[in-house]
Amino acid sequence: MSVTLEQARILTNEWKALNGRLLCETMRLCGVRRTNVYMNIQSEKFAFNELQRKLLPDCYKPPMGTYKSRKDFAVALRTYTTLTMGAPAAHGRGFTNGGTAKLLESLHEGLREANNLQKRKSRHHVPIGAFNLLTMPISLCPPSEAGPKAYCPLTVTCKSWMELEMRMHCICAQILSAVGAHLDTLLELAAGGSRYHIQSLATIEQIGLLMNFESLLSTHGNEAGMLEDFQAASKWLDRVIFSFEGNSDHVQYKFASTSNHDIALKIRLPEHLHHALPSGLAGGKSFRVVGVLFTQGINEMQSLAHAMRSSTTQTQDEINHESYLRLKLYYHSFLHAGLPCDKQALENLWRSIETSVLHPVAHKKNVGLLVATSEFCRSIGGGRTTCCKSGKDRTAMSVTLEQARILTNEWKVNLITYFHD
Repeated sequence: MSVTLEQARILTNEWKALNGRLLCETMRLCGVRRTNVYMNIQSEKFAFNELQRKLLPDCYKPPMGTYKSRKDFAVALRTYTTLTMGAPAAHGRGFTNGGTAKLLESLHEGLREANNLQKRKSRHHVPIGAFNLLTMPISLCPPSEAGPKAYCPLTVTCKSWMELEMRMHCICAQILSAVGAHLDTLLELAAGGSRYHIQSLATIEQIGLLMNFESLLSTHGNEAGMLEDFQAASKWLDRVIFSFEGNSDHVQYKFASTSNHDIALKIRLPEHLHHALPSGLAGGKSFRVVGVLFTQGINEMQSLAHAMRSSTTQTQDEINHESYLRLKLYYHSFLHAGLPCDKQALENLWRSIETSVLHPVAHKKNVGLLVATSEFCRSIGGGRTTCCKSGKDRTAMSVTLEQARILTNEWKVNLITYFHD
């Protein structure tokens, strides 16, 4: 709209090619989006949003009665959201020694050695267990008499712990932002009257939020380390408890830690968004996020890894199998809750996912798994996020494919005939 207006003003003011008043009447009565709206709802209505209607000069505003309200459009049209982003990874920390998985493995080895050392020094020493993002045990701090050049298991393990802690803080902030962006969009569309998103909120109220993370990272080079970070971040979401409250001028986030070292995230909402919540969520009922990560490298580096028969390609199978088990539990909860769905369509998609995960073809790309999981998760009201290294090229191809499948499957658009014409 902005470019069209600018071009029209240049033609009028500099080239004197158009009569200004005639131009205004033409743009006002024949908006460029009018035909697109007709294709969707079979009625010539303008699709300008509230902000555009307020800011457009009067001469460019569509006549009253020739456009539908935002709520009417949300009800008439089906809207799905897919967030695109760079993979949650600690790029600044580097991947020389791998990603989070390799750091965790190294840390656990160091903890065993440090525990043995402390046990010899003190009979009452309490062994240090698993890594905790929020607290580092005081007993892990190296003694002051340890020289800078002398090997000390506590010093090495303490450094590994701090390195892993900084990496986890980085990737957890990124993936939490993705969940927040999805919830914000979900609430806006539900407040606008979208039936699909209203039902998604009802699903969240009963069994929690499903977040489907789609990874297009390869298993070669630095991207293998990024994939490790991505996996750790998606699993970390299990430790976050979400809840909503109203009486806020805008969306705000309030963090707190719980007694068992979980993160309690309270989202304060303005009145129009808070009214869109089901009664349970509006009353402060908390929910958790189930993050599932399905990955398939699609670029030339993944082709190289397959051609070289690299063992790193097994990482994909392991991540997909773990996410398959998590998704299976959520799916069973979904069916047990009796939420509305097309059970036959879901069963067909689930069989496709099972075949791809349980019987993978070695050293061969399987994009069909990503297609099936994205459609399955969207069908049960889950959030969708697709990621590659930078969130530009590969993710754009993924979203284009998803849009084309929605047009074909739900709107029965014959894309072959469309592009041929």
